[in-house]
Amino acid sequence: MSDDDDISLQLDRAAAIAIIAGRDAAERANENAERGERARTYFAACANLLRLYISPNNLSDGKPLYPLSPIVAMQLANFCDYFSVGIIPDPVKHCARRGHLLGPDERRDVKQAVVYVFAAKRGLINDRYPVNTIAKEYGTDRKSVQGWITKYRHEIPEENSANPELIEGRMRQAAGRYRKSGRNWAAIRNRTSP
Repeated sequence: MSDDDDISLQLDRAAAIAIIAGRDAAERANENAERGERARTYFAACANLLRLYISPNNLSDGKPLYPLSPIVAMQLANFCDYFSVGIIPDPVKHCARRGHLLGPDERRDVKQAVVYVFAAKRGLINDRYPVNTIAKEYGTDRKSVQGWITKYRHEIPEENSANPELIEGRMRQAAGRYRKSGRNWAAIRNRTSP
């Protein structure tokens, strides 16, 4: 089987999963039980489909070899119609979870903090108190940083051969983005102030 056939089948399979998940979320929208999980499953399936659609395996000179499913395109267009008039449609509202969850960009920035801590612990970076450094740079507390380390330690390669200046530079850039995103403790405290 050639790569073209493989990506075609992957796109077909991903489109079918997104369509089924979308249908399930729509048909059971009035059922509160697991409504959010169904909506999140749908959007995760759409994200997977779109990533396959723009993957190098489906592009030739920047143009897709295989089209996007018209059903999924229509579903996403309908959501965009709502967004364009300032309305958040129910499936999007249902995706929200309680708590201080990290989106993909914030997760990437937090993982960069964990890389820095591990590099310091391995002696690649001269920092005796890397958790304190991260807490200060990210505008958070030691407990949060320690939670990040626990949560993401298995996603960080044990041996990182990147140079220390690169690791430190990336951490500082990530910290800046994290602070701007409004996730640091000062931004959260200010949001709850009258």
